[in-house]
Amino acid sequence: MEKIVNRKVLSIFAVAMFLMSMAVFAIPVSATPTEWHVYPGTGTPIQDAIDAATSGDEILVHTGTYYESVRIIGKSLSIISVDGPQLAVVDPPSGAYKSCFYVRADGVKIDGFELTGAAGYDAFGIDFQGSYNTFVNNEIHNIAPTANGGGICSWDPDGGSDYNKISNNEIYDVIGGDGILIGAVTMSGVNTGNTITDNIIHHCGTWHPGIEVVNGVGFTISGNSISGYTGLPQYYGILILSWNTIVQGSHTISSNEVEGYYTGIEIMAWTQGGVVHGLPPASPVVINNVVIMNNEVHHNVYHGIDLRPITDGYGVASVTNNVILYNDAHDNGYQGIYLRTSADSNEVHHNYAHDNGGDGIKIIGDSNSIHHNTVNTNTGIDIHLMSTADYNIVHHNVMDETVVVEAGATGNKVFRNTPPP
Repeated sequence: MEKIVNRKVLSIFAVAMFLMSMAVFAIPVSATPTEWHVYPGTGTPIQDAIDAATSGDEILVHTGTYYESVRIIGKSLSIISVDGPQLAVVDPPSGAYKSCFYVRADGVKIDGFELTGAAGYDAFGIDFQGSYNTFVNNEIHNIAPTANGGGICSWDPDGGSDYNKISNNEIYDVIGGDGILIGAVTMSGVNTGNTITDNIIHHCGTWHPGIEVVNGVGFTISGNSISGYTGLPQYYGILILSWNTIVQGSHTISSNEVEGYYTGIEIMAWTQGGVVHGLPPASPVVINNVVIMNNEVHHNVYHGIDLRPITDGYGVASVTNNVILYNDAHDNGYQGIYLRTSADSNEVHHNYAHDNGGDGIKIIGDSNSIHHNTVNTNTGIDIHLMSTADYNIVHHNVMDETVVVEAGATGNKVFRNTPPP
């Protein structure tokens, strides 16, 4: 049943609150779910409403700046900037918990806020662990972690932060942290089925990715615009990283634009990736069945798209059975598309790799299929099979020059390319 609130009572309440110098208040105005209207004032108005609410309630935050760090623990709540996008601002005071929002719950929605000013250790715009959360339409900027921080991040020790939606956010000026990170830390943890779409990420984290997935399965990363600082080290635009023995991948990475990073899109299986977090090396580490499609990757310092297994002398790492198609890789410092050692059995087709400072498509791995690509005006070689690249099939590509196969490469089939050999 809907609650009926007496207008006279509301007026008396408003006067009382004014006399209390705009102290904290939150007004429940309906049932199932209850709506809590929050206005700026002294204290912690948003937090007070959350503490009073129960799962399923809506916290409707009105225009103003809220100097608090907001914690949602164990409650499924919708917290909305009710007057419009970015009209409610959360700016944590110095000395408080450093994140704007701290979420340890499932089914939380944070919609339409401006989040700024978080600084220090563990400083995030939104720091979350949990599933089925929705973070949309937020503007997150001027986040300054000294360590372990970022824009929207889940660093879940055991994985299990699944099926979250991160969409239509703008994240910028996050210095020393990722724009968006969803990671599982342990040797047996993965996160599954998260969606990261239509975000704008720029001027984030020296030595940090724009979007990073650590130990994950079945993500959708689509429609994001990611650009780095000019002249500063920017790491990877999109990084998919595995360091444990659970087979990972099955991601769709599509229709993103990435520029100004060291590498645009990096798929990295690393046997010793967990060592920096105090974990032992792992083997085998496998990423497979990733679809990389319709992305534009350009003006990155090194490569456009890079499939990169790394062992550092320990165990086996592989990046296999992935599909790279309909991408535009241009004006990168070195390779447009790069398949390294143990990047095997991948299909690369219908891409446009042009005007790169190195090779258009460079292959070191084995048993890959390279076909129907347009590869031209690269400073290096258009399609280049290195001496250890074996049993690859290269056909029906259009290039400025013939395919170059180095001495020592065996079992490769090269046919029906333009120009012919």
